[in-house]
Amino acid sequence: MVAGLVVLALAPSLVLAGPRRAGGGDVDQLVDTLEPFDVAVRAQRTKALRAVVELGSSYVPAVFDVLAGSAPPASPEGPFLTGERRAFLLEVVGQWPLGEVLAELSDVLPADATLDERLLVVELLGAVGDRDAIEPMIELLVGVNPAAIQHRRVHDKVSSALRSALNADPRGYAELERCVFPPSGTALEAAQISCVAKVLGQGGRGSGVAFLGRCLGRSRQLDVTVLEALGAMRPWESEVLGGDCAKLVARKLRSSSPEVRRASAIAAGKLGAFEATDQLVGLLADPEAKVGAAAHWALRELSGLDWPPDPERWRVWYQIERDWFDSSFETLIDEVRREDRGRAVQALRELSSHAPFRTRVVEPLAPLLASTDAALVSAVCGALQRLDAGGAVPYLVAALDGAEPAARESIVACLQRLTGATAGADAREWLDWLGS
Repeated sequence: MVAGLVVLALAPSLVLAGPRRAGGGDVDQLVDTLEPFDVAVRAQRTKALRAVVELGSSYVPAVFDVLAGSAPPASPEGPFLTGERRAFLLEVVGQWPLGEVLAELSDVLPADATLDERLLVVELLGAVGDRDAIEPMIELLVGVNPAAIQHRRVHDKVSSALRSALNADPRGYAELERCVFPPSGTALEAAQISCVAKVLGQGGRGSGVAFLGRCLGRSRQLDVTVLEALGAMRPWESEVLGGDCAKLVARKLRSSSPEVRRASAIAAGKLGAFEATDQLVGLLADPEAKVGAAAHWALRELSGLDWPPDPERWRVWYQIERDWFDSSFETLIDEVRREDRGRAVQALRELSSHAPFRTRVVEPLAPLLASTDAALVSAVCGALQRLDAGGAVPYLVAALDGAEPAARESIVACLQRLTGATAGADAREWLDWLGS
C-alpha cells in the first residue's frame, strides 16, 4: 500500500499528490457570502447554510484554507473564524456529496501533508458522515508516527469523525474491518488499530465486537485496549446478551501478560461474564497482586457480594449458583409467566436474588412489561433494577408506548435507574438517547 493513496470502491480517490490545481472556490467570495450572517442565530444560520452550500463543492479548498487558519487573516475587529463559524463550515461540507468533497480535497493535500492537514481532512470527512468516508479516514492515518496517534488531540479528532461515519450507517463496521484488515495487503500498525479500537469502545455498539475480536493477539498493549473496549460495550447489545463479548474476554484470562490478564478480568466483571467465574477464582491467587485484585473486583461485580478474596469460598458459591440455575431457573420463569400475580411476584423476588444470571432473565421477562396489570409491571421493573439488568433497556423503551400511566411510571423509573439518563415518559426521547 502506498502511503497517502486511497482507492475507493464507491467514491472517487483521494490522492495526496498536490500541488493544488488552479481554479476552484475563492476564499474571498466564501468570506463575503458568509459575512452578512450571524450563524449563531437559527434563522440566519439556515439562510447562510443555503447560500454557502449553493456556492458548490468547488469551495472545499477555500473552506480548508479558512479552517486551517491560512486565510483569511484576523481583522482589527477580531478573527473571522469563531467557534460557531467553524462548526458552521463543517456543517456546510456535510451538505456536499462525498465524491465531490473527495475530489476537491485531492487538490488540497500535498504528498507530504502535515499531521494537522491530515487531521483537518479527517474532520471534514467526518462532517459528511458517510460510511464511504471511512477508507480515506483510515488511509490518512497511514504513515503517521505511531507516537502521534496516541496524543489526545489526534485521537479525539479521529474518533469523532469515525463515530459520525459509523452512526450514519451500521454497514460502516464491515467497511472499517475491511480497511484495517484488507483482504490483500498489510493491516495497520498496532498503534493505529488501537486508536480505532478505542473509538469502538467509546461507542459501545455490539456491531464493533467482530472487529475487536480480530484485533486480539497482535500486541500486548493492543490487547489491553481491545479488552477495555469490549468491557465498555452497552449491556443491551445482542453481542453482550448472547455471550460473544464474554467469550472473547475469557480467552485472555490465561494470557502470559499480567496487564492483559488484569484487563480481561475487569472486562469480565463489567460484562457480567458468569461463565468466566471459574477462571476468575483461579486468578485470585495470581502471582501479580494487581491481577488478583482485578479478579476479586470482577467477582464482586458478578455476584453483588462483598466477600474477601478467599478462593475456596468463591468456588463453593459458584457451584451453588450453577446448581440453582440448573434446578430452579426455568421453573421460576414458568411461575412468572402464569396468571397468578402473587406467585409471579414471589418468583421474581427469587430470580432477582441471583445477580450472576441478570442477562438470562431479560428475554423471558420482557413480554411481561406489556401487561395490563400495572402491579405486575412494577414487580418486573423492581426485579430488573435489583439485578442491574441493563440488557432490558430496549425492551423497557419499547414498552413505554401503550403502557398504562401507573405502569409507565414504573418503567421510566427503571430506565432512569439502569441508565443514569434523565429522559421522561416519551419513548422518542429514549430512542434518541439509545442512538446517540
